[in-house]
Amino acid sequence: MPSAEVCATAACAIDRVTRQGQSLAKAIQEPLAKLESTRHAETRELVWGTVRWYFRYQPLINQLLYRPLHKNDRVLEALLLCACYQYEFLSAPDFAVTSSSVDACTHLKRPSYRSLVNAVLRKHLRQGGHKRLDQNGYAATPHWLLNEFRQSWPDEWQQIATESNQRPPQTLRVNHRQLTRGAYITQLCRKGIPVSISPLSSSALTLHRPRPVHQIPGFSEGVVSIQDAAAQLVPWFLGPVTGQRVLDACAAPGSKACHLLESEPNMAALWAIDLPERIPLIEQNFRRLGVEAVLLAGDASQPNAWWDGERFDAILVDAPCSGAGVIRRHPDIRLHRRPEDLSASVATQIKLLSALWTLLKPGGRLLYVTCSVLEQENDRVVDSFLTNHVDAQTKKIQSAWGRSTRHGWQLLPGDGGGDGFYFARLERRPDQQQHAITSTGL
Repeated sequence: MPSAEVCATAACAIDRVTRQGQSLAKAIQEPLAKLESTRHAETRELVWGTVRWYFRYQPLINQLLYRPLHKNDRVLEALLLCACYQYEFLSAPDFAVTSSSVDACTHLKRPSYRSLVNAVLRKHLRQGGHKRLDQNGYAATPHWLLNEFRQSWPDEWQQIATESNQRPPQTLRVNHRQLTRGAYITQLCRKGIPVSISPLSSSALTLHRPRPVHQIPGFSEGVVSIQDAAAQLVPWFLGPVTGQRVLDACAAPGSKACHLLESEPNMAALWAIDLPERIPLIEQNFRRLGVEAVLLAGDASQPNAWWDGERFDAILVDAPCSGAGVIRRHPDIRLHRRPEDLSASVATQIKLLSALWTLLKPGGRLLYVTCSVLEQENDRVVDSFLTNHVDAQTKKIQSAWGRSTRHGWQLLPGDGGGDGFYFARLERRPDQQQHAITSTGL
């Protein structure tokens, strides 16, 4: 059962996400550093779970409070939200959750609020607790995002919202340059670690129970990496790259570049580019896996600053987006995204595609990828691009999981156990002038 100290630590992290606008990954770093490592896992459980169900509990807390909390004491709202999550999803007795939450006020240096927290939580339990809450799985999603789901997927929007509330699986990518997936499964079985084969990718395995990376056999030696199964479809959709010159734009943290190098070590060259502050993430992955590539710090949308003038056979554009397909993995997306953010994302996506298209050889292909399920960021972006680039055409792609769209392939959250991803393969027609001469010659 989470202690008062754990509840207080979780409340601090939750407050940083919900009120201060920090990402989950950043918000939890400093609070965890003050806590014993043995308590980290349960603290993360409270933080991620509470943020995941924030829109379910926050209106309830507003109803339960006699008056709004002072802005300097809003961390107590996070503490109350955290208690609501524990009542509903953890096995600890209600009285124990209440007691730990009340005692957490002292750890938060607000002992005078012990009686208020006690009164609010007891009132919540007297009124029926979580049993009186909306039981629809999509009740934790803001209305504007639900509307976007509904517009993009009229028949599947409830499924998308419900699946986005689930805990994500921990999926591994086996490095086939070191051993086969079957050989790695054998190693895990010998260590008593249960695992399932992912149907999405021939290199993907899903652990039955998530564990820290230092407890995953072979991780530090580069035998496996952590990567969602749907994201592991990139080499399949990009196509053979033997002897080819390939560019991975927006490459950080480097998972897809590493997978390409693992899948085909005989590329002529792989270039990976991202903003300077993100380069260390890529370098870390490259070192662990023992792979090499041309690594560039720069803005992918401004190739004149870093391109050497030689065109690429294939380009991967894993574009910045809303992240609407990976909410189950990053539940803070629902708190930090706004409707107006979508237009900014679309503008960036179109700018990237247009800038990078000039770097592609005639006859080459560009794989456009987003971790979004919103048509506005996917097919509509391709619509706009095709309208303004007469030398571009789409190439149909498909997988055993997911569904075809007008221009590409969409996996929704949960398809084959993976996250929500969109893929569209754009091919550059042969040089128009050369094509005309050849046609005339016929």
